[in-house]
Amino acid sequence: MSVSLTGRGGGAWRTSREAWAALTHPARAGEVLAAALYDGAEVLDCEILQTRFRTLPDERARGVPLCSAVYRLRLAAGAQLLHIRAYGGRGRERLAAARVAARGRARVAYLPEVDAIVWIFPEDPGLPQLHDLVEREPLDRVLPGGAEGVDVDVLRWKPARRCVLRYRRPGRPDVVGKTVHNGRMPEVVRRMRWMWKLAARDPDGFTAARPLGWSPALNAAWQEALPGLPLMDVIMGGGDLPALMVGAGRGLARLHAAAPPAGVRSTTLADRLRFAHGGPRELADAYPHLTARLARITDPLEREASRLGDAEPRLVHGDFLLKQLVVGDDGRFGLFDFDDFMIGDCLEDVANCMVDMHYWDLPPEVVAGMAGDFLAAYREHADWPVPEERLRWHRSVQLLRDAWYWYKRRHLEPTFRFELEAMLLRAEDPPDY
Repeated sequence: MSVSLTGRGGGAWRTSREAWAALTHPARAGEVLAAALYDGAEVLDCEILQTRFRTLPDERARGVPLCSAVYRLRLAAGAQLLHIRAYGGRGRERLAAARVAARGRARVAYLPEVDAIVWIFPEDPGLPQLHDLVEREPLDRVLPGGAEGVDVDVLRWKPARRCVLRYRRPGRPDVVGKTVHNGRMPEVVRRMRWMWKLAARDPDGFTAARPLGWSPALNAAWQEALPGLPLMDVIMGGGDLPALMVGAGRGLARLHAAAPPAGVRSTTLADRLRFAHGGPRELADAYPHLTARLARITDPLEREASRLGDAEPRLVHGDFLLKQLVVGDDGRFGLFDFDDFMIGDCLEDVANCMVDMHYWDLPPEVVAGMAGDFLAAYREHADWPVPEERLRWHRSVQLLRDAWYWYKRRHLEPTFRFELEAMLLRAEDPPDY
């Protein structure tokens, strides 16, 4: 659905910091957006899907958005996705170009109080093809099998970068579409096809969605949706945790055993540490009292990387988390998202998955059991060494990366300091499983 904009500005944000703090508070953000854009219409619910803050001096000098956010608003007229970019003084310069890109459609507005431009989905500053992927008439020409009776759900929207859509077709399997902003779609399509063929050859590994074709003009590809439930839904719903972790660990070991597809870049331990010259320094600038502590974490990691050396190169998924898996109707696990494939130390995937388990709303003892079962299953099916010291190194690196990642997204939230402390504690002494 589409909701008309008034574009008047709400008058509720007085300074950038006040505005940006409001962006991280769902109820407050919903009130301000309703006042500014929808004549004060009641917001039944406001969900913050993404936030991103840029705090470095060179970022400000380059004129990039200093604050951005994605919201899902639920109004009486229906649901609406919004993307906001606040520029800290250069928003008006960008407004004319944004309106030209929108081709006169009333889906771009300006909020003067925060010097922010707002895009209403499917308006997107970097994905103009979204209109053809969600609106009925153009969609009917490009969607495999046509768009008659189709409902479109947005699964994930990262403005100006990528969008994943689900097309629900009555009486037929759903279709999942993905579009990106750059020229990487041919490589993404090759990986989709590679994973589909691997799944057909290896019934003990992960399954994958069947490719249905792609459009070079729209930088979009389609796959048949895998039937089943997201693994995290099954876990949070009280599923058999040991059996589920065995399936995840076994499947990951089978993926790592496969010969990588052509064209995948190689990476080293030193590559994985390059962020340490930016991320921890940015954290130290924001929290000077952490400077010495961050150095005590990063310096040993650099020395340890030299001592460990690079492992035998294998395929690395690059973003292997439990939320990337679906439990099929036949019990087989399906895997998604192959954009970050690398060749390097495959234990990075194992460590990152274990770290991510701590961020779900589960008791610590449950997380410890899940991580232990997952690691044991992986070790049982891996035909290569899985030394604990290498896993600990990867866990510490990932926790530091997480601290930096979440700082850029949540540092204005009152509870962030406590969450940062928990991440640093685990980075200093990663638990053994």
